[in-house]
Amino acid sequence: MPKRLRVLLLNERDPLHPKAGGAEVHVAEIAKRLAGHGIDVTQLACAHPGARAPAVEELEGLRVRRLGPLPVYYPRVVATTVRETRAGSWDVVVEHLNKVPFCSRAYAAAPVLAVNHHLFGHSAFAQVAWPIAAGVVMIERLIPRVYRDVPFLAVSESSRRDLIERGIPGEHIDLLYNGIVPPAREPTPVSERPLRVAYLGRLERYKRIDLLVRACAQLAEHRPDLELVVVGRGAESARLEALAAELGLSTRARFTGFVSDAERDALLAGARVAVCPSVKEGWGSRSSSATRSEFRSSPPMPRACGTRCATARPACSWPTAPPRRSRNGWSGPSTRSSTTRSG
Repeated sequence: MPKRLRVLLLNERDPLHPKAGGAEVHVAEIAKRLAGHGIDVTQLACAHPGARAPAVEELEGLRVRRLGPLPVYYPRVVATTVRETRAGSWDVVVEHLNKVPFCSRAYAAAPVLAVNHHLFGHSAFAQVAWPIAAGVVMIERLIPRVYRDVPFLAVSESSRRDLIERGIPGEHIDLLYNGIVPPAREPTPVSERPLRVAYLGRLERYKRIDLLVRACAQLAEHRPDLELVVVGRGAESARLEALAAELGLSTRARFTGFVSDAERDALLAGARVAVCPSVKEGWGSRSSSATRSEFRSSPPMPRACGTRCATARPACSWPTAPPRRSRNGWSGPSTRSSTTRSG
């Protein structure tokens, strides 16, 4: 009987974390599918309110081990990874570079695979206090040296270009788009929709939803039927709601928080336009079924307008098999890809 592949996954937040976002959905959905193929996936995550630390929890094929609150999380990740990879407990370490890089290649005794949605760069200064942002930028500058021989999976061409510009060899990077779930409902004809502008995502400072609120306040002076729907929650929730009230949008703006999939789809399918004003996103494109999508952002997210149903681009997941392993580690990224839709 073949041995089960054992994957140690490094990502700060687990899917149940209050601040979990798209990266955490990606982790959970891919882990679920890997588990379906008999692969053992364990994530080292930080603790959060409502979760004990340390703790172990099973989440539909993903085993989550919480190593404590954020101040001690990263040191414990290093210690745990060193100890357990040297003991031969894991066949591969999969590191998600979407917050602070773990730099696991420098200390893991098992091959490392890096997954990158986007790196912050100087956009970190728009999100956190400058000492923390400066630390993130400095650690990201280590990437070309620490990850020079590590295979990467990038989720968009723009993220791939960003990695190359930072010094990662292009031949080490596989491009695998995030999977897309087909729309569950038929879109309403545009002429029959309310004059609704929608935003879907976490409410964080670097996402710049305040620009959207201010723009809608100006448009409302000329379109009395305009409405704004903001789906999601985050650290900026209270400030954005206060801004909407200050600008006279109290009766026109809805901040829904988290909603069910069905309600989310209904809100988006009934919108005239979906807007993503973020400083930086690594998804390459952000499509909402049955809506137009407007992009006004700096690289690496390319400018695009009029993007329709997300099924216009292939839905891919991780490779059907991990990169080939040689005596010295990975021999290179796999060129095989899966068409499993990953949500």
